[in-house]
Amino acid sequence: SGASSRAASPAMSESDEPLVSDMAGLAVERRPHELLRRLSRTWANAAIGGRTHWAGALAGWLMEAQHDYAAELAPIAAALWAAPSLTLATLEAQLWHGVLACAERRLAVLELLVCECANNERIRAFLDECTDQAAELKRERLECRRELKRVAEALADLDHHNEGGDGPLADAFSRDQSRREKEVEAQKQKQRRKLGESERTHMRRLDYVGRELRRLNVGRLTPLGTDRFFNKYFFIDGVAGCPSTGAGAGRILVQPASRDEQAEALDMQPHFVANSWALSMPAAWTGGLPLRGAAEAQTLAPFIDNTDSEELAPLARAGELWGYYATTSQVDKLKRWLDPRGGKREAALAAELDLLQVAISASLRKRCQQLEQFYAARAKARDQIRAQMTTQAMDNSASSEDTMQKLQKELARIDTEPLPA
Repeated sequence: SGASSRAASPAMSESDEPLVSDMAGLAVERRPHELLRRLSRTWANAAIGGRTHWAGALAGWLMEAQHDYAAELAPIAAALWAAPSLTLATLEAQLWHGVLACAERRLAVLELLVCECANNERIRAFLDECTDQAAELKRERLECRRELKRVAEALADLDHHNEGGDGPLADAFSRDQSRREKEVEAQKQKQRRKLGESERTHMRRLDYVGRELRRLNVGRLTPLGTDRFFNKYFFIDGVAGCPSTGAGAGRILVQPASRDEQAEALDMQPHFVANSWALSMPAAWTGGLPLRGAAEAQTLAPFIDNTDSEELAPLARAGELWGYYATTSQVDKLKRWLDPRGGKREAALAAELDLLQVAISASLRKRCQQLEQFYAARAKARDQIRAQMTTQAMDNSASSEDTMQKLQKELARIDTEPLPA
């Protein structure tokens, strides 16, 4: 056995020598990326308490899931692995402004994350629990509405009896009759107060049930409504784990009608109807609609067109580019633009916007405040760095050049810092 091993050893060393040298080279080359290897092993058990931890968890999942989704994630993982240097502090900037700078890549990763979550046992259990709770709340909502209808009928009966008067009793007043009338009136007032309190209780309960049903609407998110162009409006704050105010989306999202929906709605319609659609919405949302005549295109509806960026052009051509309303003034403009008299769609959308007006306004204002604080802090940090750069520019020493380079890198990092989620 010893001879055979000695005989085999030269052949093994010849064949394994390139492999050993390659592994040694990889060990030297990948030493700066020990962070990625550690995140790929620990991302699932790490506590997520901020943006840095979210970036670390996403990077770890990308490195681990590339083996299951090679076609989708292998190029992303390779680009992340090829980064010259990575730390937890710079990981998010490397993800959003480097590896995932393209909108198509972000959407592809998001789609895979949604699929992973949908197949998770805890997520499935949560969805089933939400479905069961929503079914119970719907029954309770039906009972509350029945009780409110009964209370309204009882109040109407009391008012009807009061309008009837006492008839012949008014001709012969006596002390006993007057006392009985007062007792009857006191009894009616007591009953009216009791019915009013019952009505307020059921109204509060109905409002609570409505908020809970909205929170549990995770299986299939329903839009707030649609407008005359069949565009769908969504407000996701308060749904499932998304906070109602503060850390939510802080926007009303608008999903444009698909090309098939547009074609079906305009089928057998005169040309001026199609022209009105093409002239009333952003060009990215109506690229497939016919336009007759030399009318100048202008956006009449208060939509936000985000098609200036080249990376969003493929989404626009595919009809998958969404818009959003980010301020209360834009939402007010939307309400004025909606015409409840034109049909049931916009009437239902306007009613839903009025019902959620308080929650929508609070969420949008909170988001605007966060952005204002973010931009103010960025401007302050930039002013401080520029003041330091001005001071260093007056010094001609070698150390000042190194300090200047560090300040320029810090200034570039501040400029590329992502917006608050």
